[in-house]
Amino acid sequence: MSLEAAVSKPSNMIDLEIALREARRRRLKEKLIEKFFFLNGLTAILVLGGIFTLLFLKSYPAIEELGLFQFFLVPCGIPPPMPPPNTGSCP
Repeated sequence: MSLEAAVSKPSNMIDLEIALREARRRRLKEKLIEKFFFLNGLTAILVLGGIFTLLFLKSYPAIEELGLFQFFLVPCGIPPPMPPPNTGSCP
């Protein structure tokens, strides 16, 4: 038996090391993708929260002046700018 044969790793050990390295790389890619989607979801939630906050802050003076009931449930009495179009088959 030569020294090279005794020192070198068997081919199945080399294949195992390559497979483990690929598995680690795959796990790292999956973790990065998972973090990317998490950050995108968190950003979307924060943006929507900011939109709702701005809508509330801008409409708060009107709600305070009119009251919550009148603001949402009572029609304002402003006539529409145009009459509704005729959509029936008879004129």
